[in-house]
Amino acid sequence: MDGGVLPNAQAKSSQVNGVIVEFNGGYGCMQAWSALGDCPLEFHLESLREGNPTSMGKACLNCCQIDGDARRAGVNLLKGLILPRSHYLFSGLNAGGDFDAQLDLAKANGVAKVKGGNDLSETLDLVERVSEHCRLRIDFNSSLDVKSFETFISGLSTRAKEQIEFIEDPIPYDEAQWTALSERMGVTLALDWGPPDAVNGFGVRIWKPARHLHAPTGRVHCITHNMDHSLGRRYAAYQASIFKGSLLWCGLDDSFPMDLETGFGLDSELSTMEWEDFA
Repeated sequence: MDGGVLPNAQAKSSQVNGVIVEFNGGYGCMQAWSALGDCPLEFHLESLREGNPTSMGKACLNCCQIDGDARRAGVNLLKGLILPRSHYLFSGLNAGGDFDAQLDLAKANGVAKVKGGNDLSETLDLVERVSEHCRLRIDFNSSLDVKSFETFISGLSTRAKEQIEFIEDPIPYDEAQWTALSERMGVTLALDWGPPDAVNGFGVRIWKPARHLHAPTGRVHCITHNMDHSLGRRYAAYQASIFKGSLLWCGLDDSFPMDLETGFGLDSELSTMEWEDFA
C-alpha cells in the first residue's frame, strides 16, 4: 500500500506494508508504519493467528464485524453518513504539486494540516505562508527534540503562532516534558503516538480507529484515518460519524461513491484480490 504522504522526517518512502483481512463475512485492514515505531505487520498477523490480537488486530476485527453484519443485513454503512468537517492536508513546499493551488484549497477549507520536518527553516517558511490564509495544525511525528522544538516556536511570527490550533507529536511523548513545553511555549499539543491511557501534557487526543479499538483517553478528540486503504478510511469516517465525545475537525476522506453495495462497499476491488488463508 502507499500512504501517499511521507509520515515523518525520517521516512524515506510512503510505501508501507498492509493487508486486507476477511473475517466472518466482513472486511478490515491493517497497515504498519515502521517509520513511526510500529511492530512489523507480521507481528500483528501472528497475533490474529494465535487468537490474541494486538490493539491494531482488535480494531481490524471490529471493522470486520461491523462490515459483515451490515453486509448480511443488506445495509450500506456509507449511505446518509454525516461526517464532521476535516482539515485540508497540505503536502508541503517540495511535494511537486501546484503550491498556489494548494494555498487556494487551504484557504477555502479554513483549516490546514502541515507536516513538519527536521529542516526547521523550511517548516517555518511553510507555516508562515499557509498561516496567512487559514488556521493551522502541525504534525512533527516526534521528529524533534526539546531544543529544536523551542527553536521552532521561537522562530514563529506572532501572527503565525496565533493561527496554530495545535501541534501534534512534536517530540516523543513524556508527560512531564510535554506539560512543561506546552506551558512554557504557550501552544496546545496533540497526542497521537502515545499510551492510550495518557491524560496529561496535551489538549487534543488523536484517534485512529484502525489502530485502536476504542478512543484513547482525552477531553477533546480529532479522528483521522491511518493513511491506509480505502476500507480503513471508510471505517474511520464511520467511527467519526457516530462518535459521542467532544470532537474537533478531523482528518478524513469526506466523499465516497454512492452505490448499491453493502457494508463499507468496495465489492469490485475486493473480488479481484488474491486471498491467502493465514490461520
